[in-house]
Amino acid sequence: MTHFGYSFELTSLTLPQAENPVETIDRLRQRLEESLPFVTLDSESARREFLIATLVLALDKVTDSSVGNLLYGAVSIGRIWQFAVLDRQQKKISQDLELYRVPTDVEPLMSSLVAILTNRAL
Repeated sequence: MTHFGYSFELTSLTLPQAENPVETIDRLRQRLEESLPFVTLDSESARREFLIATLVLALDKVTDSSVGNLLYGAVSIGRIWQFAVLDRQQKKISQDLELYRVPTDVEPLMSSLVAILTNRAL
């Protein structure tokens, strides 16, 4: 990272949360819980494709996107998500120590994603 002029740290991030509860969260949680037993999750790619596709489709219904100083990113291996944030002015990347599990942590995960994608992450 220093080669590109950026610093890096592992830290506990306080992720933004949507101002209002995500309207479709209960339906999403129910769909995930009902569908998981019927999806063959014997490979990591199958898990990732099913879970991410479901979340992205739900986000598509409730968000629009814009760009600001902070650029948030998420890495997922399907049922586990981890966030990082790039502060463009400080040239600093902070990776969150917290992991979010799907479907257990779907509410805070979706709330953070909605806040980030609707540019409420200040």
